[in-house]
Amino acid sequence: MPLAVILLIAAGAIAALLVSRGIEHERRNEQMISDTLWAEQSLDFEINRLVESMQVLYRDMELDNGRDPAIFARRAAELQQRSPEMRLLCRLPHAGAPQQCFPQQPPAGLETAAPWADVADRALRLKHPSAEFWRGATERGMVLLAVPVYDGALVALVSLPQLLNDTLPWWFAHDNEVTLTDLDGNVLAVRDPGVKGRGVYQHHMETAIAGQAFFLNANSTRDVPRVVPNLMAGAVIALALLLAWSVWMLGQDLKRRTAAERALREQQAFRQAMENSLMSGLRARDLDGVITYVNPAFCDMVGYTESELIGCVPPMPYWAPENTEQSLRRHEQLLARTLRSDPFESVYLRRDGTRLSVLVSEAPLLDGNGRQTGWMASIMDITEQKKAEDFRRRHDERINHRSRLMTLGEMASALAHELNQPLAAINSYCSAADNLLRHADRDAAASRDVHGDIVAMVSKARAQAERAGHIISRVHSFVRKAELTLAPVSLGEVINGLLPLIRLQTTRAGESIQVQVPAGLPRALVDRVLLEQVILNLTRNAFEAMEGLAPAARRILISVQEMNRDGRGPLRVSVRDWGHGLAGDLEQALESPFFTTKPEGMGMGLSVCRSALELMRSHLRYEAADVGARFYFDLPAAVGADALQESE
Repeated sequence: MPLAVILLIAAGAIAALLVSRGIEHERRNEQMISDTLWAEQSLDFEINRLVESMQVLYRDMELDNGRDPAIFARRAAELQQRSPEMRLLCRLPHAGAPQQCFPQQPPAGLETAAPWADVADRALRLKHPSAEFWRGATERGMVLLAVPVYDGALVALVSLPQLLNDTLPWWFAHDNEVTLTDLDGNVLAVRDPGVKGRGVYQHHMETAIAGQAFFLNANSTRDVPRVVPNLMAGAVIALALLLAWSVWMLGQDLKRRTAAERALREQQAFRQAMENSLMSGLRARDLDGVITYVNPAFCDMVGYTESELIGCVPPMPYWAPENTEQSLRRHEQLLARTLRSDPFESVYLRRDGTRLSVLVSEAPLLDGNGRQTGWMASIMDITEQKKAEDFRRRHDERINHRSRLMTLGEMASALAHELNQPLAAINSYCSAADNLLRHADRDAAASRDVHGDIVAMVSKARAQAERAGHIISRVHSFVRKAELTLAPVSLGEVINGLLPLIRLQTTRAGESIQVQVPAGLPRALVDRVLLEQVILNLTRNAFEAMEGLAPAARRILISVQEMNRDGRGPLRVSVRDWGHGLAGDLEQALESPFFTTKPEGMGMGLSVCRSALELMRSHLRYEAADVGARFYFDLPAAVGADALQESE
């Protein structure tokens, strides 16, 4: 059997050599045909380029009125420099002899109009470039190429040998004997006379220059592929040795396979021990959704044994009743392979009836060939984490509420002063109205005249009362806010409604508050009271930063701008002052808890701002200005039907 195999391999090697020789011969034939076709296309491209250049030359002459011989000579010289195969270029009027030529007058045999007129007349009749071999020239392979123009024709004397030399590269001419012949077989041009073909691989094809047909012939210098006889014997011996080596390698491969199987069993035991030690639960399901594997952590998590879970199909016993419909829908999407692989939160029901929050990550389960056989899920118990997040949220809400109370305490005296103004105005208007009524009672004739004044005073008193009530209502809603509520709100309405409370923070006459809110902004998805708290804290810090400035210089700017201008936000809210700003070494300390630059400050303002903005999925940032400082934060835009455009 081994001898038969070796003989079979030797016979196959000999057959392979013969087949390889035939394939190489066919490949060279195909290469010759491909190269000849490429050469023909290159010649055709060069002729077309020359024709287009002659047409461009004539258009340039038309732009210059075409009467100046110097212009024709200059354009013809440029054309000859680009196309050296053009030996002569002449202008012919209708049915006339050459009128103007470059670089010289027509040579012997071309002085008369007959050779030129024939090709020019054919080009004019056909309205297409025409060509004709010129057999009377001293240099063989010359072609008259005529291009029709408006007032006659442009005729060029083209050298085919020069065309071959300039068009075909040296490597093609080195491997092939290339000639151009007419239809009768007369040689017109040779690419390289020193190259002689062997006649084994040759190809000729008919082509044309402006309608004048000729043959392009290529004769390769290569011979028939040869195979050294000793090579076959060496191949047989080499194949026999290769066979013996293959048998030895097969034995070595069996040893390696045995060692690999042993290592695989060890790795399987190691993986099993590692999975059993994991705190996260692992669950595998096949393509039909049947549970095929669970680790001990998952069993401890849901309170069921491995034997009870293996083979279960939806609905699973650990699904919470309120999530059964949603879990079934996700299971159907998983089977249809349309479910996204992003982690998701869910609620599981333990065997003892207690609930736990879990984070589930699903991934395709692949075999050794890369084919999917099911899904592997990693389940993490996040019950304690959810409790900690809920505690932190309630803690932040209590801190924010206390901050609002502190802010209210600081504004109490200013609030009393602010309310005294509308109350004093109401008292004045009411006293004036009372006096007018008493005067009217004494003088009945004057009662009709004071009626309008009384109505105006009562209206003004009511406006002042509404103003005082509005201030008290804003303070009340600011203090009693307890829960986070994200809803689409108009930033312009929030800022304009907050201006009375901001003005309570001013301490001197002449201080100014500027607001820049462009029209047409989308609504922001925020908690309105938390946003008001942030703006109040930032404006209060801004006025305190300008404590030592003159009243006219104490001003702040509250602005809103849309960053992307596509209706999807984000919306940037900034508060800028013209105070002393922050020193460069203090900018990094802004992220520190309870940071403050005031000698007696507690650092609660910026800390509360950061906490409130984090609840609204934003972040407080600082930017130094030329004069003063600028604090800003970005808010998400409300998307959907609630994202109505502001019109203020």
